[in-house]
Amino acid sequence: MDTLHLKGVKPTVLFVSRDGRLDQIVEITVENRGGPVEARMKILKGARPYVPEIPVGPIEPGEREYHIAVPEIGEETSVEFALLIGDKLQDRRSITWKSKRHWEVYLVHISHHDLGYTDLPKDVLREHDGFMDEILRFCDETEDWPKESKFRYTIEGSWSVSHFVEEGPEDLVEKFVRYAREGRIELTALFGNETTELCGHEELVRLLYPSFRLGRRYGIPIRSAEVDDIPGLSWGLATVLAGAGVKYLAAGLPDYFRWRGRKVHFIWDESEVLPRDLPGVFWWEGPDGGKVLFWYCQF
Repeated sequence: MDTLHLKGVKPTVLFVSRDGRLDQIVEITVENRGGPVEARMKILKGARPYVPEIPVGPIEPGEREYHIAVPEIGEETSVEFALLIGDKLQDRRSITWKSKRHWEVYLVHISHHDLGYTDLPKDVLREHDGFMDEILRFCDETEDWPKESKFRYTIEGSWSVSHFVEEGPEDLVEKFVRYAREGRIELTALFGNETTELCGHEELVRLLYPSFRLGRRYGIPIRSAEVDDIPGLSWGLATVLAGAGVKYLAAGLPDYFRWRGRKVHFIWDESEVLPRDLPGVFWWEGPDGGKVLFWYCQF
């Protein structure tokens, strides 16, 4: 009696690059009515070029999903999969295979200083020191990876990194500086998530002092700014950032006022700029004509 049943074969939209070719990730559903067993898959027809048997790994009792990597089949065709234990056929299933569009996906880590909300500010600072230890470790571990795959991180504001630089071990501070100079770690322009509507011109300018002080001290370029979880921005911020040579602003703007289905006008005219529910980019021009490239996403 066969113990394995191939109940489903579902090609995903995910690909991995291996040995100069693309392999497509396929999700298979297997029911095991016996004990744990090693199994493998074989493509009986439809694959071009020829595909050797594909290890599935240990199949546990019960019904579970597993993932296998199949060399890309770039056409619509009938493909038959066979599930084997040793040389014994357990089950087979045919599907109509349709080629998938190739997408290049960029993953960007978000960082957020939520001091006073998640814990007391003094405790949050210690937490962020620990985060920086992890960030540097991830940078080290991916040092020999391809350029596009190396770990990168954006520091939301200089509040936490200023503390790390002053209080952290000298060897880790040196490592932070090296990765920041290389562009692996991005030091942004603002000190923190300020309610800019309460700031005058000088106060907006002084929000840049800590980051630019670190930049001058260690030779770290300041190219971007980030503001998150603040429902609005002062128009003067565009002037201040552009005047300091900052080219980019990423803002995660919360839509608090629309919670619970309330109809409230958004921060800008959605017909002229962007819909509130979609991410996008536009030039934000200040009162003096200075501008920054504004990346918006809903927070």
